[in-house]
Amino acid sequence: FLKNQLILAKIASLITPNIPEAEYFLGYKISAKEGISDMEIQELYKKMNAPILVKGGHLSGKYVIDTLFDGRNILRFKNKKIGVKYTHGTGCSLASAISFFLGGKKETSYAVESSIKFVRKVLLNSKKNKFNGYLSHQV
Repeated sequence: FLKNQLILAKIASLITPNIPEAEYFLGYKISAKEGISDMEIQELYKKMNAPILVKGGHLSGKYVIDTLFDGRNILRFKNKKIGVKYTHGTGCSLASAISFFLGGKKETSYAVESSIKFVRKVLLNSKKNKFNGYLSHQV
């Protein structure tokens, strides 16, 4: 599995693992409760040889901390968790939105930040409309 992921990483514009997936690729548990450390994301970048966004939705606590490393800069996007029961599919929605912005020739950091905002709107809309079992993408 890891070998196939490394092959795909060579042609990817961005890799978007969640915390458990990042831990799998690293081969150990991420040390900080606040998300992946600078050293850990740099190690992951070297292993994958591609820009990487580690999604922080699996972190315990009040905040989601998504961490982006493009090979030069580390950016963190810290947002308060949205209390919804159903979040399955948010990672795929985020990756799809990022692909949309990157396809429009937007900078990676802009694509990630805009996509995180979009997914947050989706979650808020799903919560407001009491959707239970799927996400409401009509925002």
